[in-house]
Amino acid sequence: MKYRIIEIENRAGGKEYCTQYQKSLFFDLDQDGDTDWVVGNMGANNAFSPSADRPYTLYAKDFDANGSVDPVAFAFYKDKIGGSYQAFPTHFWDDLTGQSPLFRRKFDRYKQFALSTEQTFFTEEEKKDAKKFIGNSDRSVWVENLGNGKFTVHALPWEAQIAPMNGIVAEDVNGDGFTDLVMVGNDYGNEVFIGRLDAALGWVFLGDGKGGFVPVPARESGFVVPGDAKAFVKLTSSSGAPLYVASQNRSKLLAFSAKQQETRVLQVPANAMAVELVLANGKKQRIDTSYGSGFGSQSSRTIHLPKGVKSANQIDYKGNVKAVTLPSAAN
Repeated sequence: MKYRIIEIENRAGGKEYCTQYQKSLFFDLDQDGDTDWVVGNMGANNAFSPSADRPYTLYAKDFDANGSVDPVAFAFYKDKIGGSYQAFPTHFWDDLTGQSPLFRRKFDRYKQFALSTEQTFFTEEEKKDAKKFIGNSDRSVWVENLGNGKFTVHALPWEAQIAPMNGIVAEDVNGDGFTDLVMVGNDYGNEVFIGRLDAALGWVFLGDGKGGFVPVPARESGFVVPGDAKAFVKLTSSSGAPLYVASQNRSKLLAFSAKQQETRVLQVPANAMAVELVLANGKKQRIDTSYGSGFGSQSSRTIHLPKGVKSANQIDYKGNVKAVTLPSAAN
């Protein structure tokens, strides 16, 4: 399993736990001058369907003391006998017995294993000192920064939930002055009993500057990345045009250019942590300029300035603010 559990505190102070798949992006999506997040997740197209009251639970411990950690996962399924939902093991018994003889000794028949639940599978002694991870959300989301340590989690449109989301780039691809999202996904590396999660062809979501996103079908956008897509970056060509490059595990590297209106390109200084743009409408947009991205990738440290940018400030890693000279002509 390749899950990493992340914790997000929502507006009400409650916790949401996401079984995250490799990728998140920092960007000001609603033009209010602070940092929001896009978090790529497993998507809702899976057999586990975790939620707050029916979470996906993982126990991790060296149960048989042989020097390696034995992970055992549980998800909620409807009990055909009682009709209620209970947390059953997600693995087949054969997979667990191949992992450790401990699990073979627990049951005499497949039926006994099939009827075991999270409450009955382990003894209290076996669960002692085991690490327990809980995932209660599988949705790919954007996280709105409300300030003062408060956040609101917004699920991306349902089209984003059909497959795991791995690579994400935030960029104004249609030249309307609002940040859009371009993303790639799928996962071919699952265990045999799960199979490929491969419903995605790549995504283009057009933003409205307020946190709303409208998906563009692949037949209209021309953006098609059908394989086991992982890293995804934006580069800047010698002419100043943006170029989007997606990797596919054991397949072709794909490159796309956007039909974008002429734009000014700002080269981000090496010591800049973020650049704050002052827009024509008076709003401020923060663009975080981190080094490194998912799957060992790195986008160009350039910003294609949206329409009507009036000025810009650079924020360095010590929090110092300095005015940035904007390019005077389109590249």
